[in-house]
Amino acid sequence: MGLFTLAVATVPYAFVTATTPSIYITVLYAVRMFGISMTMMPLTTNGMNALSQDLVGHGTAVNNTLRQIASSITTAIMVSVLTNVTNQHSPVHAFLKADPLAYKHSYFNATLDGYHAAFWIAVGFSTLGWLLAFFLNKKMSSADIIDESSHSAKEAA
Repeated sequence: MGLFTLAVATVPYAFVTATTPSIYITVLYAVRMFGISMTMMPLTTNGMNALSQDLVGHGTAVNNTLRQIASSITTAIMVSVLTNVTNQHSPVHAFLKADPLAYKHSYFNATLDGYHAAFWIAVGFSTLGWLLAFFLNKKMSSADIIDESSHSAKEAA
């Protein structure tokens, strides 16, 4: 439910304009953060519950590290998309001297195009995660994984 909420609340960001009210953006952001919390809490809980008690400390460290790395990579992708689209749609620099106000307006629109593209990528990531979540229903603990690997090793020998 969390990824679905996140995806649905991200779609309006792809249509933000210069006249979009700040309160609208703020409320959408709150809904997006609710979607993220509804995604991360059960995901973290299920991951920690799958570990034996002596591995929970290591699992927490790995979870926090992977969350930081994934956030950094995703931020880098989004900023790259934003920058590339903005640069592709930005006006010619010579236009700045000819008509500064028109240049400013064109550059602002180019930046909005970059934000729109980045948010469409975010919708894609959220939707992909939501679809992949349907395949993660099987609950497995670390003991099950150890039993399976030792069973497979005995069969191979």
